[in-house]
Amino acid sequence: MLNSGEVPNLYKAEDKEIILNEIRDINVRNKKPSDPEYCQKTFLENVRNNLHIILCMSPMGNTLRISCRKFSSFLDCCSLNWF
Repeated sequence: MLNSGEVPNLYKAEDKEIILNEIRDINVRNKKPSDPEYCQKTFLENVRNNLHIILCMSPMGNTLRISCRKFSSFLDCCSLNWF
């Protein structure tokens, strides 16, 4: 989810079609391509730009270090705020 901005199988087929129709209308107004692939790409870009995840972990012990090694997107796609 951190890398792609997409949660697999989150939307039903009907919901996905409604979303793509809305994005298609926005793309037509903005004079961009309205094919389904481009609409999907536009939707994912919007989600990625507006997605905020707050994950709190204690830096005590090896847990944070091990998690960062397993899931490299913690370091690549996130900003760490130590408090």
